[in-house]
Amino acid sequence: MKAKHLDSIASKIGYQSYDSYVKSIKEAFEECKTIKGTSEKTGHAQYTIRHLLINNFGKEWIESIRKEGLVEARTRQLAKIKNKPKKDQFGDKNYNAYVWEAISPTGEVYIIRGKRLKFCKDKGIGVSLDPYKPHLRNYWQFKKLCKVKDYNGLYSV
Repeated sequence: MKAKHLDSIASKIGYQSYDSYVKSIKEAFEECKTIKGTSEKTGHAQYTIRHLLINNFGKEWIESIRKEGLVEARTRQLAKIKNKPKKDQFGDKNYNAYVWEAISPTGEVYIIRGKRLKFCKDKGIGVSLDPYKPHLRNYWQFKKLCKVKDYNGLYSV
């Protein structure tokens, strides 16, 4: 009688039988490795999925699959970090660094390719870019021109 009841519930939500319903939830969970991901993929509530998996496969099985997912996610994260180009604050390898135009209080113009902090340190200028406190950078003006990778200028400091 219980099997008939479960089959009727599964057929109401669009599955042929309760076993096919459990199988599809299990496959989705094994693929996503999280209850939240399984919920988003299947459209069922997290509570329902958790309850279904615990009753049919046990808590230990769920935890082993989730731990696999955590290890895979950490491995992907580490691979992403390793494959990133190394960045240094002076712009030598930092493709996202900016080209700056620096104007001294006397009117001299310098073009800086990603090395603004080093330039400021060498000239004895404060590194603050606060527009309301120009005295912190000895009244020098700094303006971003573009990213280093997009710069075609000939001059650099």
